[in-house]
Amino acid sequence: MDTLLRDFSERFFSRDGSNTPTSLEDLGVYSEPVTAFVEDMRKCEDWESAHVVAKKWRFLAPDTLASVEVCREKYDFKSLIHTLRTGKMMDGSTVAESHLKDGASIIVPKVMVLCSMISREADVPWGVAFIQGVMAGKITITDGVAKAEA
Repeated sequence: MDTLLRDFSERFFSRDGSNTPTSLEDLGVYSEPVTAFVEDMRKCEDWESAHVVAKKWRFLAPDTLASVEVCREKYDFKSLIHTLRTGKMMDGSTVAESHLKDGASIIVPKVMVLCSMISREADVPWGVAFIQGVMAGKITITDGVAKAEA
């Protein structure tokens, strides 16, 4: 097992004592990054603030950063977020597939969804699910960034 994963598996909480990691090296068994990520994204009011949050969370949500960079050129921020959260366009019509394809990871990053599913299915803390995902090859770590494999 590589050093990062061994270090991680031996740590209960994030290095600052909370459950909110600030980097991959800061994750712990009882880390709960999903709630903190969602709170950070809910505070965003425009593409600029969403880009800042996406860069902050790149270590667990690189797909979010990629989506923000694509969507900021194509969609109005408030309209897209409303569409992703409600499943309806602002005018009440159904969601276009392109909105979901381009922007879904802004709301639900792949690594976080995968680990949440493993956590729920195996009845283990999110951080343990992350370790299981890495060990099973469902998550790869490259240059301090975790990516969910397709």
